[in-house]
Amino acid sequence: MSEFITIKNDHDIQQLFDKVHYFHDSIIRQCMTQSIGYVDSLFGMYGDVEPFNAKIFIQSQFSESPCIEIYLYRVSKLLLKDVFISEASGKTKDQRIFISFSCSSEQDIQFNNFDIIAEDMKYRILDQSFLGERLIF
Repeated sequence: MSEFITIKNDHDIQQLFDKVHYFHDSIIRQCMTQSIGYVDSLFGMYGDVEPFNAKIFIQSQFSESPCIEIYLYRVSKLLLKDVFISEASGKTKDQRIFISFSCSSEQDIQFNNFDIIAEDMKYRILDQSFLGERLIF
């Protein structure tokens, strides 16, 4: 299984998009969120206003990148409008990662129409044995 690659800058995002054909003809197979906050045994709530973490599993029709596992940390926005991805875009700014699965035009990017905003992100490309109906999370 491949190692996780951390996104640190725009160059890293561009490398990801190049490897996965901008997620063209891909489908978000799974998405899972995990709150940083919790309720203790005395029913006290902690960390409830903190950002959350998320995992996204994507399947693609491209043999070089059939499955992509993405981990997002300290997510402040996660909006999935559709599970089908036609083309993605993204950037880094102010130590945050911005990704859109639903818009790719320069105008959309300028107006901050992003589906995902997170402080950290890592991904790995998995082989075709992860294709199909089974779930991985």
